[in-house]
Amino acid sequence: DRIVKIYASESFAYDNKEMLCDYRYEIVADNVFKMMSDTKTPQGILAVVKMLEYDIEDLFKKDKVPMLVVLENIQD
Repeated sequence: DRIVKIYASESFAYDNKEMLCDYRYEIVADNVFKMMSDTKTPQGILAVVKMLEYDIEDLFKKDKVPMLVVLENIQD
């Protein structure tokens, strides 16, 4: 499983109980959540996720046409 941990702000957890019911998560105070997030307008939920690792050879296999998207400075 790639998801290590899920955190939800108090207000998000209160407003989205049904969406969260299938997941284990930790509720944190809204002001603490704002400090945890590096976005200007946090959505109230965040996850710690294991990154996938690829070798460059895997990306350019001869039997598949690669589709690469390069993004920079993406923000909410």
